[in-house]
Amino acid sequence: LCDRILWVTAPIARRRHWAAARGWSPSELDRREAAMLPEETKRLRADYCINNSGTLGELDAAVDRLWDQLHEGT
Repeated sequence: LCDRILWVTAPIARRRHWAAARGWSPSELDRREAAMLPEETKRLRADYCINNSGTLGELDAAVDRLWDQLHEGT
């Protein structure tokens, strides 16, 4: 029940770093990711994709660009 789907992806090294910061073992992250849809399926289902492989500032800028794009002409 969504008008649009945004998928934010990040490299596995970054996801492992975030998981470790939460106290998850590598096997816990693997278990959780195995329970999710494959990345390619997520990519195909998403209307928009943002790659979170850079800095927080780069992520903020990407979100701002998408926000502006979605609100053009409204």
